[in-house]
Amino acid sequence: MQVENFVAYRGGSPVGRISAAIDSAYVQRYGECAFFGFFESEDDESIAGALLGEVERWAARRGVTKMVGPFSYTSREEVGLLVSGYDRPPALMQPYNPRYYPALVEASGYRKKFDTASYRWHLDGSQDVRQRLVRRADAVMRDQGVTVRSVRMRHYTEELEVLRGLYNDSFAHHPENVPLSREVFSGMAAEMRPLIDPNIVRIVESEGTPVGFLLMLPDVNEIAGRSGRLTPALLARLAAAPRRTHPWDRHRRRGAHRRGADPVRGGHRQSSGGRDRPDDHRQRLFLGRHHLGA
Repeated sequence: MQVENFVAYRGGSPVGRISAAIDSAYVQRYGECAFFGFFESEDDESIAGALLGEVERWAARRGVTKMVGPFSYTSREEVGLLVSGYDRPPALMQPYNPRYYPALVEASGYRKKFDTASYRWHLDGSQDVRQRLVRRADAVMRDQGVTVRSVRMRHYTEELEVLRGLYNDSFAHHPENVPLSREVFSGMAAEMRPLIDPNIVRIVESEGTPVGFLLMLPDVNEIAGRSGRLTPALLARLAAAPRRTHPWDRHRRRGAHRRGADPVRGGHRQSSGGRDRPDDHRQRLFLGRHHLGA
């Protein structure tokens, strides 16, 4: 992994930043390519152009003629720029940038490579959807010998390997994906561990063999507020905060979990992956100019 970071100054004050990276694992899978990432800039095309130009020259000196981004060092971290959904709160682990950023990047000659979307599903008032999920889960569990269990935190290391294997298998054909090594996956899990509630991490098994998993995380943006900073004090508030309950939780206490409801229930107010607003947030990855000049 090759990485270098740059800061743009005007009159002695910082006005922008950017990172340059070459990920050897990505190169082995997709060919020579450099990444720009951690892009921040004032609304000035000359600043953005200078930052991107610096990364282009950095890549060219290393014999790389293709650039993609934003990737925050790797394709396994924060990816893309937000291009729609500015009127809604930030989505967990997704970019949330000023509206003018995409135009700055395009003004430097970059074009869209592809878009990704984040979905919002409001759990309140979705009883019909939940009941359909319960019936479907019942049928699968009954007919195919499928079981669902919580992650076993006492066997944390072993469970991480299960999750890593499932993740790599599931995303093997996903664009821009690179299989996660044990070291990388452990590092990502360590960052998320303060947020993980083992009761809402589910592993699906078929005849005792893991075949899928579901990870749900609390939305720390609600606690971080406008500052956007996740400090130790905010983590302590998150740990102490009571979990919000909903009608679904009451059904569970009445025994619905014995009928297959538990594996598919939602324990928090909203969930990424639902279908209520498919256009809540859209992120864009940009492809740079080829044949970068030194």
